[in-house]
Parts: sequence; structure tokens; C-alpha cells
Amino acid sequence: MVKYSRQGKIVKAFPLDVFVSKTLLVNDREKRAFSVLLYYSAVRVSELLHATKEQFTFTDLSLTWSLGARLKGGNETAPLVFSLELPFMAETAMWIKKRRKNPIFTFNRVTAWRILRDYYDAYPHYFRLNRITEFLRKGFTLPEVMSWTGHRSISSINAYVGTVSVERMAESLLSKDKA
Repeated sequence: MVKYSRQGKIVKAFPLDVFVSKTLLVNDREKRAFSVLLYYSAVRVSELLHATKEQFTFTDLSLTWSLGARLKGGNETAPLVFSLELPFMAETAMWIKKRRKNPIFTFNRVTAWRILRDYYDAYPHYFRLNRITEFLRKGFTLPEVMSWTGHRSISSINAYVGTVSVERMAESLLSKDKA
């Protein structure tokens, strides 16, 4: 498992297979939908807890979430599009379609912390940190990632960029040693 540092803490990367195996243990559909959206979207917990049914559109192949202006920064963000082929995403889309209440999640921030602590042994911002780092590892550009996550400046996303840069430097050094 890849480890990276964030504000002095060593954090293990949270690969998809680990997420899937832990999500299978979540019996409550609302908690499972919350976990799935948080893992795949890299949004803040507060943004997810304020999500309304009207922000979501559905097609046969995808679920699109139009967040609009972000709660913390106020930046308009690009809509997030999720393939229904992602693990648990089709189930999550069906759950959202059936919801009658707004916001779609009925629990508060403390319950969100408990869900992530109890089922995933993680804190809420951890999924965001993990996902942004994963986006950068896969080669997405900074402007793309910033438009999805609502970051306004390069300095606010530097922690994520730093971990990926260190990993890339280590990989290049290892490849030079092998040559």
C-alpha cells in the first residue's frame, strides 16, 4: 500500500479494492450511498451533506452531480460525472432517485465521522485527500482537478501536488538505478 505524508501524518492510500471490501459491510443504504459518493467525488463532507436530489441527473450509463457554487470557497465547479459501472454507483443512483427528502442525507456531520471511522477507519477529509492524489497520479492537470474540487489557488492544492511529485521523483530515481 502506498503511503504519503499530509501535514506531518503518514497516510496509507485507500485503493479501490479495499474500499469495495469495506463497503460490502455497510448494511444501511443511506450510509453506503454517502460513503460511495464521498469516495468517488472528492467533495467535502459538508457539501455532500447539503446535496439535494435536484443536483443529480441520471442517464442509462452515468450519474451527474452539478454542485454549483461550493460551500467553502464559493467557486462554481464543473459537474461531476460518475460511470454507473463503478462499484456500488448504480445502487447509489437508484437510492438517490427514490429519495423524497432534501437534503438527501438525513444525518449530521458527527454521524458522518462515525460512519467513516467505524466502517473505514478513516476521517472524513481522508477520502478527499486520497481521491485528489489519485487524480493527480493518473495524470489529470491541476486546472482540471481544481475545477472539480473547488480549489481557488495553486497554493491550496500544493499538499496534494507535493505528495505526487515526491512519488514521481522516487520512481524516476528507481528507474535510473535499474538502467
